[in-house]
Formats: sequence, C-alpha cells, structure tokens
Amino acid sequence: MDASLVHRAIALRRRLHTDRTDVLVSELFDLSPQLEELLLDGAVSGETWAWGVLAFKYYTYLSGQFHTYDTWLRQALDVAQEPETLGWLHCEMANHMRSYQQPAEALTFLDKVAVKEASVPLRMYRTYVSAMAMARAGRLDEALAMALEGLEFARAQQSPLGQCQCLGALSMLSMLARDYEAVLDFSGQVLSNPTLLAQDVDRLTRQCSIAARVCLRDYEETLRQCVIFEEELVGKRVMPDIFNVLAHHKILALVALARLQEALELEEALSERLLNTNRSLGLSRLKMFRSMILALGPAQDDSELQGALEDNAHEGHKDNVCLLELMLSLHRAQPYDGELIEHPLIGLRAMTLLARLTPVTVADLEAFNPLERVLCERFLGPSASVHVRGDFEAVSLDGQTWVDLRRKRTGRRILQTLAGAAPKAVDAWSLFEAVWPDATIRGAEDLNRLYTAIHRLKASGLAELFVLDDIGYRWALPMVIQGGVSDKRRGQ
Repeated sequence: MDASLVHRAIALRRRLHTDRTDVLVSELFDLSPQLEELLLDGAVSGETWAWGVLAFKYYTYLSGQFHTYDTWLRQALDVAQEPETLGWLHCEMANHMRSYQQPAEALTFLDKVAVKEASVPLRMYRTYVSAMAMARAGRLDEALAMALEGLEFARAQQSPLGQCQCLGALSMLSMLARDYEAVLDFSGQVLSNPTLLAQDVDRLTRQCSIAARVCLRDYEETLRQCVIFEEELVGKRVMPDIFNVLAHHKILALVALARLQEALELEEALSERLLNTNRSLGLSRLKMFRSMILALGPAQDDSELQGALEDNAHEGHKDNVCLLELMLSLHRAQPYDGELIEHPLIGLRAMTLLARLTPVTVADLEAFNPLERVLCERFLGPSASVHVRGDFEAVSLDGQTWVDLRRKRTGRRILQTLAGAAPKAVDAWSLFEAVWPDATIRGAEDLNRLYTAIHRLKASGLAELFVLDDIGYRWALPMVIQGGVSDKRRGQ
C-alpha cells in the first residue's frame, strides 16, 4: 500500500475545517480501513503519523469504536512535536475524556494547548471542547461565557465552522441550564443558515432542539422533528447512537401522548437493537418506559417497576427514580414521601396531585398532557362536574341534588367571580371587592365577612367547588349550565 493514502486522508481531514460535508466524511471513512493498516505498519512516522491518527477519528466515531480512540491519541502524543499538531491532539483527548465523564482530566489536557500559537480552527475547537468540559465539571456559567465569547470571535474571524461549533455548544449548555427557549434560539441559528452547517455539530443542535421541545411539552412537534431528522439521515454515515437517542425522544413523546402501544413497539425494537450491538446507552430509561407502559396497560402489570427503579438509581437518573417511586407508591396504594419534581413525562403539578391524592381541577386537566390525564383518572378517579341553573340560581354536584342559591346573593357573587376568573385564582382582597364593590375595606378583620360567606357555601354542600392555594381561591370543577339553555360544558 502507498503511504500517499495517509497524506490523502490528512488532506481530507484538514479540508473539514472549512468544508464539513457528508461527502468528505464518507470518503474519509472509506479510506480509514487502509489508513489504519498503514498506521499500524509504520508506513509513516512523526508528525505525519500523528495527523493520520487525527484523520482516523471519524472512522472510530462512525463505526461505534469511539472507546478505542484514546489509545491512538496517546501514541500520537508521544511522537508529535509541532505546537499545532499537539494542540489538536490535546483537544481531541480532552473531548474524548469529557465524553466519558472525566471533565477535570479534560481541562488539564486543554491547559496544554498554546492558544496564541494556534490556528483559528484549533482555537475555535478548543473553545468548544473547553466549554463542554466546564459544563461537565459543574462550571456552567463559565462555560456559557466562554461559548458566547467564542461566538463573537468566530464571527469576527468569519469562521462558519467556529460559529457552528459555538452555537452547538450554546445549545447544549442552555439545555443543561434548562433554558429551553434559548436552546431553540441557538439551534435555530445553526439549522436555518446552511453556511454554518457542520456535519456533526448541526446534528448535535438538532438533537438539542428536539430534547428542548420534549421539555417544553410540545410532544407532537417532537415527533414531527424526529421524522424530519430521520429522513435527513437516510443514506448518510452517522454515529449509531444518533438513531438511538432519536428513538428515545420518540418513545417519550409517544408515552406522554398516551400512545402506549406504539411506544411499546418502538421500545422493544430499540432494546433489541441495543442488545444486538452490545450497547447499554439508555437501557435503564427504556426499562422505565416499558415498566410504566405495562403498569398502565389493560393488565396493569407493575412487576417491572421495581427493577426499572433500581437500574435508574444505579445510573444516577434521579428524575426517573422520582417518577418510578411515585408509580410504585400509586400501584401499591402506599404513601409517597419522595421528592416532587418537574419531569418531561409528568410535571410538578400532576406529580403533586398524584402524590397527595388531591382531586384534579378543570384547569389542571386542560394543562395536563394525555399521560397525566390517564394517571389522574386511574388513581384520582374521573373528574366531577358542577351543574348550574341560570346565573347560579341553583348548583348541583351530581345533576340531581340541588342547592338553592336564589336568596343567597353573596354566595352567588362569590361563585360567579371565581367561575369567571377560572382557571386563575382570586386573592381574598380582590374577591371581597368583587362581592361588595361599594364596601370600604379597613383592615384584615373585615375579611371575616368573606370567610363567613365562604364557610356557609361549604356547609351547604358546595365545598368541592373551589380550592384554596398560595394565591387565593380557585374554581375547581368543569361546569355544565342547565335551565332554559341547551346543556354545554364551559372550558375554564
């Protein structure tokens, strides 16, 4: 074999600094088996050998052998001499380490890069890797500042690749900061501008944008974006895990939409693929999905919940642990004393209601995703409706037994005000003013007049009509209007 093949691979690798197209990466991938043989045979040496290792990176990534690349990098560091070559090798080693949850070691390698002597592409790549490693190390604010500074530098240098890398980092960092609107902003700047697209970074930003839509509870759009992304990947060489991550997002969105059978079929296919390729990425999350689907299915089989809980606890997925602990408590009819959190599948409000077995309100139902509604109906019972005749002349919780309010003007005004404000709560002072608009409020003791009227409504059997929260009183139930008008359900 001719050593010129090594030089050809290196030339392709260097072209990726300015022209990161799928064609170039595919051509480099096809050369890599021969490149590996030449590197192992010692057909080249020194700086050329080290750059050959840098060119070999994409083959290890795309063939699923990323875990072997650090061995190549360490050997290349032993023979490289030029500051630029050493800089790239140190950055690649740092990127490898931060990917394997070694941020401190990654930052140590980055400190060895002589920034002032580095080319613009190397400086931009160092900024990207540094920001990501800092985030892994818990230094998120520093990481964001570095990525923003890098973006300004890339724009000043008119470096499309540098801009793409920094925007990709900002997308990921904003995801870690749970600023999902910022994720969509930064990823949108990449995806809407073809001149910025880099073969690997644009896929990172698209994955971030999909994950952000999940967290924003935009499940239908999540599925749509997953389909678009999958269509873009057809026939292209990509890291195997991209498809796995995409499938995870699709399963989560399907579960949130209560499309449980579709989610289960996709989960089974993905689990089989991961096991056949000896990959463990996301298996604990898949077990969570599967155990929840089975527990909510017709058979209500909760036998896998405990195993999924243990696996997620072992891998440190605290959000999934909270969710699975709640599911176990509900199925076992046991009190839940764990943490209440905001989870992409079940939000904090729904989790709080389920944990405390609190009746659900119409305002909650409208805000809940289909899965949350299924859980509430399963464990809290179907939501009740209040029947109203005329302008609150009579009220019934079952449509049969009526409470006559024709002579209770104050009570009627309280109910009219709360129903009119739903789903928002009304604080006590505002409620007082609405019921007695001509009254002069002198002090808190005058609110006793309001509290007495509310107590009378509760005593008459209407306690379920409203709830008291941190803001004030809130109308609690859907309303069916009766009497002289065709019945209709009012959305509160």
